[in-house]
Amino acid sequence: MDPGHGLPDPGAKGHYSNESDIILAVAQKLVQKLRDSLPGVKVIMTRTDRNLPGHLTSAPEANRWRAKFANENHGDLFVCIHANDAPSTTHRKTIGYRTKVYYTGKGSKRRKHTRRVPRYSYYKVPSTAHGTETYVWAVNKNDSKQDFVQSNNPDELYGEKGDSTVPMFSSTEEKILATLRTKSIFPEAFYWPI
Repeated sequence: MDPGHGLPDPGAKGHYSNESDIILAVAQKLVQKLRDSLPGVKVIMTRTDRNLPGHLTSAPEANRWRAKFANENHGDLFVCIHANDAPSTTHRKTIGYRTKVYYTGKGSKRRKHTRRVPRYSYYKVPSTAHGTETYVWAVNKNDSKQDFVQSNNPDELYGEKGDSTVPMFSSTEEKILATLRTKSIFPEAFYWPI
């Protein structure tokens, strides 16, 4: 279990909290629930305090450490928790026009000109982003991994005869099963924010 970020990388910042602290608390509760519910399953965390894992100070180095940590511990599933913040988008609409004066030339050849320019009203629209994201660590480093991940063939993803009437990954369980199947083919670490 990986609570993403860690100081000095706080992640998304709120008015009185940051992503790093919030997801650490969520991950600790989730780990305890998993240990209680699945006593035969070994659940380990990449970090248990506010700092980046491995006593590191660089986020890119910490991400490489996380992958190494997962591989060294022979993890079957690597869950990385994030609480992303998608910013609102700014839009504008024309609310009218105004006349703008400008000049060309110098000295006795200087001429006054006017042109109509639009006046805008700006407004923000909250992000509509929601749900989960799934990432495969360093997918572009291995041609066969990239081909597999980009494939939409249900036979390969499900490991059995696919049914075209069944939507791909319609549940969290299906996503986890597909990740585990992919993990058996590509034993590198997975980065999967939920």
